[in-house]
This record gives sequence, structure tokens and C-alpha cells, in this order.
Amino acid sequence: IQGFSSPNCLHSRALVWQSRRKRPVLMEGQQQFLPQSNARELGSGQKPVCTFVQCVLDVVTILALLVLAPVLLVVFLLVCTIPTIERLFHPCRQYMDGVSSAYINHIIEGVIHGMVVSKERKDAESVFQEFDKNYVTTTRPEFARFKQRVVRRNWLWPYWTDAADSFDPKHHFRPVREPLTKVGLEQRLAKIQTEMMDLDRPLWELWHFENYTDEDGKASSVTMLRIHHACVDGFTGMRVVMQGAEPNKPPATVAQSRADRRPRLGCLQLVSFAVRSVRKLLLMPDDSPSTFKASQRLSPTDARTVAWNTLKSATVADLKNVGKELNGATINDILITALAGALRKYTQNAPNAGLSSDVTACTWVSLSPLKHIYTDFDELPLRWGNSTLGAVYMKLPVGPEHGQLSTEETMGVLRQSTSDPALMVEAGMATRLLSLMGWVPRLICKPFWASLANKVSVSMSNVPGPQFALEWCGIPVRRMLFFVPPTGSISLFVTIATWDGEVSVGMGVDGKLMSHEALSSITGELFEAEINQLQQTVLPRV
Repeated sequence: IQGFSSPNCLHSRALVWQSRRKRPVLMEGQQQFLPQSNARELGSGQKPVCTFVQCVLDVVTILALLVLAPVLLVVFLLVCTIPTIERLFHPCRQYMDGVSSAYINHIIEGVIHGMVVSKERKDAESVFQEFDKNYVTTTRPEFARFKQRVVRRNWLWPYWTDAADSFDPKHHFRPVREPLTKVGLEQRLAKIQTEMMDLDRPLWELWHFENYTDEDGKASSVTMLRIHHACVDGFTGMRVVMQGAEPNKPPATVAQSRADRRPRLGCLQLVSFAVRSVRKLLLMPDDSPSTFKASQRLSPTDARTVAWNTLKSATVADLKNVGKELNGATINDILITALAGALRKYTQNAPNAGLSSDVTACTWVSLSPLKHIYTDFDELPLRWGNSTLGAVYMKLPVGPEHGQLSTEETMGVLRQSTSDPALMVEAGMATRLLSLMGWVPRLICKPFWASLANKVSVSMSNVPGPQFALEWCGIPVRRMLFFVPPTGSISLFVTIATWDGEVSVGMGVDGKLMSHEALSSITGELFEAEINQLQQTVLPRV
């Protein structure tokens, strides 16, 4: 499976496996990065015992599924009978896929906020005109979604219908002309995230902040596309964005994606990993309330806190070089390590942090080759919705038991988790289970959604931005960012974007848990400190 990261180097080895082994092991030389207690365990005679217990659990899970599967299948067919019949009578309707249905039915506040920072001031009218020409008034059938609205029902499946006759440009194009600094824009974005979209209109808005001054005092503008997650995931969203860019493909001088390095799994391995994934996903315990997980679920209009930072101490090329010195660590490995270290340092320094153990993170990964972002629609048709990403779940070593870990040891613990080949299957199974919840009628699924969809503390996404200069809708792009607001009791959403050699880290958190100053320290000085520590570690080797 490929990590959802930048096309030239972030994706190729996001998850590392020993493909010829019967069970995952550490890469050669990686064991030195683990705490001594963990290293002894991995080298001890406990492997046969762990393997035996794992096999017993697999057998028990298979037997349970064999007993329960027929009952669950009958129940599923019964509750979906009427929606299925209704769909057969309307074969021309554009019904949502299962994951998109789950988003529109249960996460109404799930809106992606994609931001483009320009190199210079741009007036709103020119930007809106270019966007309108490229996406709204165009005759290209792929972009009809920009003039469609969703029809959401309690017992039947949601679908898209035409809304061109009632389309109101003033609702969708939002100019903001007041002067804003970086802090002011972060606070404005946090407020915008609490504004719900009108389901009777197409689910997007284009905001343009004309008079923006960044942290370096440079005058520029910021354009933000708000689009509901039911329309696109991050991968599909990038495909849509690139159609309005010039150039919209990497030049020949930019390195392209490496070959797929996923191991080929046998049938028995696939079955074993699938069973293990289902057990893990369904029986995963809830994280305890902490600094990163609220005890009460957020409502769509509750306050959020937003902050971001573009790394000043390292570029994509710098991180790539660091990874080479750390036994082939990927940039994803480095960024997740820095995230875990920054969160751990924050809890150690913050009063009343309330963190008693490690936290679980849901990490979104690409199920499609990243080169597809730049593939023409004629060659690979655009498929709206949420079919290109999967989710894997891992523990971030941020609890007191890992309080003394060095940055290298943190990376070792995380790479031990990400080296498991079962994650390749888990990512697909997670998407399928989410899709099943989307197919179940909204009124039936609603009582179960809250308990099943709010187990983790952190959600993390890494979107690949182009590694070359371009213009989008007439905007000379300086930087790309994106944000997704926290939902339910998943209180911390982390978004990482790369653009032309830069790495930007954004975070959104439940406003009751963390102030803007605290969140800014995590995305800024604490995250940068972890990156610096890794650079200092490899400096003598370079």
C-alpha cells in the first residue's frame, strides 16, 4: 500500500514489509532504534507463543463469523430491501457510493477546506471568473457535480440531482476584503468550520481573502475551496484541482512515482489478514478521554481551533536525505515520528494534560497509484466520491510509558507497526466496513454510528501536492494547505501537505481542549524541534 504523500518521494515506501517472511519482522538495522525492552522481546523466544495465540484468535474469529455472518447478512438484506428496490426503479439516478453516503448521513460537518496561498495579491473577481470558467459553466460532463445538490433520505439511499436552475453564484463565491494576518486567518477558518453547508444547494463554496499578510510580512491572497467530503476524498480532490492548473502535469525534469513495491500475498495470507483486520476494526477499544480526545462529542457548530506551520528547518529533499541515513526511512515515517514526538512533548509540558496511555491514530492512505492524480480524464475517467483512500490504525507512542523515548526510538516503534503486511488488507477492509454503514438506512445506522466511529483520538491525512510551480485559476501558487474539522470525539485532525519542496503541517482540534496558542506551539516549535532532532542525529553520518 502506498502512503498518501508527495508524488516524487513521499509515497514509494510508506509501509515496509518483509514480503518473503510468514510474519512481519523489522528491517535489517531497524531493531537498534527500539527501546531495549522491546528489542529483547522481538529477539526472544516469545514469537512462537505470539504466533500460536494469533492463530487461535484467527480460528475463533472465523468460527464467530461463520455463525454470525448468515444472521447479519439476512438482517442487512432486510433493511436494504426497500432501498434496493427503489434503486432498481431509478437506474439513471446518480446514487452515492457507500463511504460518501456515510459522510452525508452522519458527518454533516465533514467538509474539506483546501487553501492556496498566492505569490501576489489577486482580486476576487478574476479568481472567481477563472474558477467559474474551469468548473461551473464549462461543458465538460465531469464537472456537472458543481451544479448538483444531494437528496438525503431517512430510509433510502442518497443521490445527486440537478440544481442548475436554482444555482446562486453569490452563495458559492465568497469574497473577503478585510486585512488578515496568519493568526487572523487561522481564527477565521476555525469560525468558518462551524458553518454548516446548505444541503439544498451544491456542496461547495469558494472563499477568497484578498488582503492577506503572511508571517513573514509578505502581501498576498488566499483562496479556499470548501467542499463536502461526500463529494470527494483528498485524492479525488487533487485530480479535480489539477484540471484547473497550468501546467497540470509534472515536467519531465521532476522525478515520477516509483514502481509499486507491495508484496504479493497468497490466498491464505489474505484470508488471515482479512480476519485479523475485521477483528481489529470491530473490537478496537475506545481511547480514553485526554488532551486529544474529548469526553463529549462535538456538535457541528461547536468551536474549533486551527493552526498551521510550513517547515522552516527542512524541505522535502532534506527529509528524503535524512530518511536515507535512517535505514531507508520514508518521509511519512519521519513526519509521523515528528508528530508523535510533538504531541508527547506537549503533554509533558502542559498542565493537566490528562494522558494516561498511548493514543490511537487513524491514518489515511492511498489505494490508487499517485500518478493517477495527473492522468487525463479521457484516459482515466473521474470518479466522484470516496473510493481511492483506505484507513489504517496505529498507536502513537505518546503516553507516559514512552516518555523517555528519543526521536530515533520513536521512529523504531512506529516502523515496527507500519511494517505489518496486514495493514495492506486492513486499509481496504476499513473502507468496506465504512461503506456498509453508508448503505444501511440512516435511521437504522444512526444509533450505532456514534459508538463505532469515535474510537480513536487522532485522524491524520497526508495529501500530495505538485512538486513543480504552477498557476491555478490564474493564481500563481506559492503554497497549498488543507484542513478537515474534528468531528465527534475524534478531537484532533492532522493534515500534512507538500508543495514544490515545502512541507506544511495543519491541525484542527476541539476548541474546548486546546487554545490557539497551544495548538500553534505543536504545529510550530515542537514539530520543528523533532525534525531538527532527527537531522542532528544523522548529521555525523552525512
